[in-house]
Amino acid sequence: MASRWPLAVSLSLLPLAWAQSSGWVENQANTTMCIWTLPRVGVIRDTAYIDGGQLYWQPSLKDGSPSELLQDGFDHGLVYTLNFSTPFKTSDNFSEVLTSITSVTGASDDIKPIYVDGALLATTASSSHTERYWYGGQDKKFEPTFLLNTEITAGITRYVGFGAGVSVPSENMGYYFGGMNSKSHGPVYYPSGNATTDPTTYSRDLISVDMTNQMQEVWKNETIKSIVPGRASPEMVWVPVGKNGLLVVIGGVVDPVFANASSSLTAERMANSQLKSPGFVTTVSVYDIESKTWYQQDTTGGPAKTAWTQGCTVVASAPDGSSHNIYYYGGFDGINLRSPFNDEVWILSLPSFTWVKAAVGRSGHGRAGHRCIKPYPDQMIVLGGYPANGGTAQTCVTGGIVQLFNLTSLLWIDSYDPRVWSNYTVPSVVTAAIAGAASTKWNNASLATVFETEYDTSKITPWYPYAYPTNPTNPTNPPVPTTTTVPAPGGGTPKWLAAVLGVVLTRVVLSALAIAFLLYRTPRHLRRRDDRGRHI
Repeated sequence: MASRWPLAVSLSLLPLAWAQSSGWVENQANTTMCIWTLPRVGVIRDTAYIDGGQLYWQPSLKDGSPSELLQDGFDHGLVYTLNFSTPFKTSDNFSEVLTSITSVTGASDDIKPIYVDGALLATTASSSHTERYWYGGQDKKFEPTFLLNTEITAGITRYVGFGAGVSVPSENMGYYFGGMNSKSHGPVYYPSGNATTDPTTYSRDLISVDMTNQMQEVWKNETIKSIVPGRASPEMVWVPVGKNGLLVVIGGVVDPVFANASSSLTAERMANSQLKSPGFVTTVSVYDIESKTWYQQDTTGGPAKTAWTQGCTVVASAPDGSSHNIYYYGGFDGINLRSPFNDEVWILSLPSFTWVKAAVGRSGHGRAGHRCIKPYPDQMIVLGGYPANGGTAQTCVTGGIVQLFNLTSLLWIDSYDPRVWSNYTVPSVVTAAIAGAASTKWNNASLATVFETEYDTSKITPWYPYAYPTNPTNPTNPPVPTTTTVPAPGGGTPKWLAAVLGVVLTRVVLSALAIAFLLYRTPRHLRRRDDRGRHI
């Protein structure tokens, strides 16, 4: 039997003010985060953990001019953290806002794969074992640790990417939907033109992990019903309806350009995507966790003939539970990497399944490959992303690597302060749309019955409000990852789609389980320059 691979780790928090630890160019004055494509993000109580992805830095020279972008090598095995007690502005150098923990020490920094895409599934555990371990006379020098666990339950694939994941802390569960496998269902690589290892087959798996017992996580696999179409890079959210809640899958595309080695599509594949992919917005897939039943439900009011992929979502529920509003931001059509990406915010309101445009796009602000988190009931933080590549050189995302959106006022805001927040109020544009909409036309009456069952919201533990720091300044700058110069788009070396690896973070009574249904890059000595279209 394969053994667990414990990675001895010192998880002291480290700031990232100078996060470009090496590769500084002559006359460089500072550096800022420029592009962060498909990181994994998970929230545990008051902290967001950000792992992997493809991160690029924009160095500035002493004369004020920019230098070439530098790709972060992640060679120190850092996991970045954003504590929700930390105030910041979108105009700040965001690397000074973040801190970090290192997930690898000792033997080699190359032990930990560098993941791109995937799900960081997290729960707030209440394990008495963990409490005893922390408080019960154990070594007082004990600190949180990462364990790289490759012991995934037999029958569950270790190789899949471009799916959708969601954490359900109130149920101690995590889920990963669909995605793409290689033809062999074995090791799957970043698209390189290899018919055996490229991601070419749509996964029919809903993989779950039960995190009730820390360090004894239970993995299960369920075949997705044939009525639910396969797709790449959708979004999935958990909605507090029914006994255990619902999973709602929105968007995604077929024949995605980002799964093609040439970063382009044939006319036939483009036509197929244009025909089928918009249907993932007009009809959403819904999974009732209690009954293990899939439904297809039509929506109304959405954009016509529009496909969305590599966007991000959060859910905000009315205080009385009368509606549950899914906010979808950004992304693109999965076909054209050069046309401007989406910057609109749309809301899918349940149970009416009505789409409402919440915010129009800002010119040049569109992004894809970002993640969204909700620190407070009325606030959404957008992390990372990459812009459309309309020219011959890479450019940074407009407005900064982090954006802030108020879910009630439907306005983009420029600062986050843990002392400033409100309970969520359903926006008037949503209430008006619901009032003007006809009664929900249920595709299946059984789904309507599920919505009649209220979720026990006492199981949902709020960790806000967050304490304002007594001295909101940034600590001393730490050593940080190595970097590689990134030129204008060109050829590139294939990258790996990683195996499923459970990464368990133990902290007091918390556990975070990270599933690497992910892509990871080749070792540093094999890394080559690659183009914008291949940044997954």
